[in-house]
Amino acid sequence: MTETPRNKVLLKKTHPSSGVCWAGRSGRQGGWIGMGEQAVALKALIRQRHMSYEAFCREWDRVAKSLDDALVGHYPGRAQYYRWLRGDLSHKRPYPDACRMLEAIFPGWSVEGLFSPYTGEIPQPVVPPGTAEMVALGVKVPPLSSEALRIPPSELAGMPSHAIDLSGEWWASWQTFRDGVEKIATQQVECKQSSDLIQVATTTHGLSIEEGGYHWSGELRLWDNEILMGWYAAGEGPVRSKGTIYFALHPHGLQMAGRWVGLGYDDRIMTGWGSMAKTRESAEAVIDRLNHSHGGY
Repeated sequence: MTETPRNKVLLKKTHPSSGVCWAGRSGRQGGWIGMGEQAVALKALIRQRHMSYEAFCREWDRVAKSLDDALVGHYPGRAQYYRWLRGDLSHKRPYPDACRMLEAIFPGWSVEGLFSPYTGEIPQPVVPPGTAEMVALGVKVPPLSSEALRIPPSELAGMPSHAIDLSGEWWASWQTFRDGVEKIATQQVECKQSSDLIQVATTTHGLSIEEGGYHWSGELRLWDNEILMGWYAAGEGPVRSKGTIYFALHPHGLQMAGRWVGLGYDDRIMTGWGSMAKTRESAEAVIDRLNHSHGGY
């Protein structure tokens, strides 16, 4: 085999799924020249969003639908994706269509910034017109409210998380057991979402106190817009019930289904089906479907 001179462009090909041309450069051992061991911003941002390769491709398609339909499905192949995460670029930046998509997926970031070593800084938000002038003239600018201070820095910088918004009123339905008898508790809950964290709290009992009903609150974390994991804890009197929740989210965000595991009223570890939906009927229908498809437990 003829030896190829080092640092010469070796590969220039069209990925079969995209039609986008990528180029690579060989290194001393025939590998790809990268940015060194420090992670590039693109890799750090993808980690912050807990995105797998498959989730990145879904996000690509979602953004492409509003940017350019011709780019739907033209995400990079798996090998190219991991080269991006290593910062392995032969010409400092991908080709134009890929640049457009990356800057749309990560608002506020330039392609050059995405492939530079990550410093932990985020792009500065645009200062509202007139604010600097007001400060210079000695005009007092009101401080941010406590609500604004709880907004994640990425959102203040104009970098939305692209997470499905699950805020609002929902109905939660739970399969539970008392003295060996199955009961279905259905409660109205309120969800308040900030980035990928969702605070959940009941607004109705569901079951009566005599039947074991109680108010609870908890927190869920949204992963890849498809999985929710979290916890719940009773917030009423002497009730000690608390545990964990795992939900799979419907692709359109209409409902979620999964299981809970927790401490029962008699200090036993218990588990059962759980669901959340926009109506009481839908939430209970999910529990019924889970019961029938999995033999009731």
